[in-house]
Amino acid sequence: MNYRQSINLMQLRDAKLLQVEINGRKVNAVVIPVQENHISVTVDPQTRQPNAAYLNLIADEPGNAYYDKILRENAKATLPSHMLYNNPMPEARKRLDALMEQKLRNDANYMATNPTNEEIAKRAHYDVRRTLYVGRAYSLGQPNEFRGSAPQAEVSAYQPTGEESGTQQQAQQGYAPQQGYAPQQPAQQEWPLPEPPKQNPSLGDDGLPF
Repeated sequence: MNYRQSINLMQLRDAKLLQVEINGRKVNAVVIPVQENHISVTVDPQTRQPNAAYLNLIADEPGNAYYDKILRENAKATLPSHMLYNNPMPEARKRLDALMEQKLRNDANYMATNPTNEEIAKRAHYDVRRTLYVGRAYSLGQPNEFRGSAPQAEVSAYQPTGEESGTQQQAQQGYAPQQGYAPQQPAQQEWPLPEPPKQNPSLGDDGLPF
């Protein structure tokens, strides 16, 4: 099966569209923080320079509740086959789940519903998943397949204003679990930066990948 995939780079945490100078000319660039987005950087063992930066993704099939909601809104909608998420390393994901679980326990309104520990952990897992949402995939060859392309925004004259940090555009709706949670925009959590992958043999003595 072939798929058409679309990833919104601006959905990544703290991603910005900035004008930078490269090789003597100014270009518009999407700047994506490495650690905040769990990007694995490897280095060349000879030159000790970065030679790859991996953004690990996972593709999940959305549940029936998600499909039902889309079809209620538009009976002729093209339904995605998979939802794409940033896929942190297991240790980082556990830290994110634990922080979200603690936030839920501090939410008096939520705790007033007397959720069980299992329900809290499951809700925290889904809430974190929504913050990691980056795009969708569609299977090709369907009768209602969309064959166009997303409209291109004019960025040739983009000039940074210094206020980008507070004006991120709203993201697409994230993962809709079948437990009845309504899709919501990813929450802007202040999480501690994850540690670099310990299994990377190319890390230097100072802990940096280059």
